[in-house]
Amino acid sequence: MDWLAALVAVSVVVWPALGQFGESVLGTRYVDGFGTQWWYWYFDEMVAGRQGLLHTDLLFYPSGKEIFAHTGGNLLDAALSWPIRRIFPAAAAYNLWIVALTASNVLAGSYLGRTTTGLPGWPSGLLLGLNPYVLREIEEGRPTQAWLALPALALAGVWSARRPAALVGTGLAVA
Repeated sequence: MDWLAALVAVSVVVWPALGQFGESVLGTRYVDGFGTQWWYWYFDEMVAGRQGLLHTDLLFYPSGKEIFAHTGGNLLDAALSWPIRRIFPAAAAYNLWIVALTASNVLAGSYLGRTTTGLPGWPSGLLLGLNPYVLREIEEGRPTQAWLALPALALAGVWSARRPAALVGTGLAVA
């Protein structure tokens, strides 16, 4: 049932772009969406060795900027989506990353709900995957902020931990 909930959530999220899935990215034309695409490009440049990990002169030229002090958090989804972006064209790759992100949110939310209540987890999965915050972050091009699977899994780990060492281990895994 959790996988069915994930399929429903993914369908809701990708519905607006279904006819042009490989041609335009999900969301509105918003500054953060452009910034996300820039990070994807920048990550490719880092992998190719043409840009540095800690500093760039592409921002605040000529002196540059410490990249993580500016907007470094967006590197996570650029790195995690990199394999998809190697296989598919840019728009399709981004949309597939949103599909993966949405499905992982629902599945992690389902696990959290099942762990904390003992009841079927799919309702909490749908709530985590389709809540207004997540949908707004996706719409405005901020997939890093919309990806709540890791915090949900961390909460489930803390909730189900039976020993102090397991609590510490979960905390270290999240950090």
